[in-house]
This record gives sequence, C-alpha cells and structure tokens, in this order.
Amino acid sequence: MGFNIVWLGFENATKEEVSSLLSARDTGRDDPYNESPVSAGELPSGWTILFANDVTRLSEERLKRLSEDKDLIVCAVFEGPMVSQAIRYRKGEVAWSVTHISENGIYDLKVNGEPPEAFETIKARLFADQKAEENDGAAVDFVFDIPIELAKHLTGYRYDQLEFEWGKLSFTELEFEEA
Repeated sequence: MGFNIVWLGFENATKEEVSSLLSARDTGRDDPYNESPVSAGELPSGWTILFANDVTRLSEERLKRLSEDKDLIVCAVFEGPMVSQAIRYRKGEVAWSVTHISENGIYDLKVNGEPPEAFETIKARLFADQKAEENDGAAVDFVFDIPIELAKHLTGYRYDQLEFEWGKLSFTELEFEEA
C-alpha cells in the first residue's frame, strides 16, 4: 500500500514550541516507525519534524497560521496514486510549491513561486534518472522524488529513512488537546 502521510518541518523550533502551536501535548511515548496519528522529533539542524498519518487537523488555513512566526516546509507523500508535494510557507503565505501527480504523466511537475536553487539540480538529476529508466524499459517514477528530495535538501529529513549521516531521529507521539 505504501505511505500516505504529510510531514511538516518547522525551522528553528523545538518540539515543545511545535506542540504548543498545535495545541498538542508530547506524550513521551516513543514512535520510532511513525505509527501514531501524529508524532514529532527534533533534528540537530534546528528543524522539528511533525509526522502526520492523520492529516485531518492540517487544513490550508491552519498551515498558514502555523507559518506566521515560523518558516514551514510541508511534504505530502501519497505512494498509492504516486502524488508528492513540497510547499514552503513563510509569514502565513505559500512562498512556493512543487507538485508531482503521476496520473497526469510521468514528467508532470507543477511549480508555483520560486523554489530554492537546489530545485533545478534535483530536477535535472531525477529527470535524467527517469530518461535512463525509460531506456531500460522499467516503470519507476523518479519524478515522484523531486518534491521529496527538495524537502530533504532544506530540512535534512526524508520520511522513508530511519538513519541519517548524523544518526536516528527520535520521534514521540503527540496528542491533541480537545477544544
């Protein structure tokens, strides 16, 4: 079935700050494989990652509010239909977005705004991998990874990696406070 998740990267924010922004509390329960509805972990680079299997609380309006004081990277991954997206929110607005929807074509890539310079390098590399794949006759969608790799370039995190050059990211489960 694959991943159907959204993760958010909060720049220069602690897990406590992110929990407070979301009106959530850190349970302290380890979630090493991100099986909880929502969990969070801090990267050594200063980014805090919020991993959401339950995206019902992540409306567009809420994402804009969350980014009013903190820059925010959103990475959506839906492996079944092969849809991926990276969005940067800044000061309550979308600064840029990169979206791939496989059913629109293997090279489908919608870009809004101006993504960082690394985007062009990542795009060129993965488009080249896609062309090589087509020559081999296989059916791998490398373009799907472009938004995911861009989000990783910015934050240092990728949803399907357990270990990184700097070690493992320790996630704990968050619970939302009832309104």
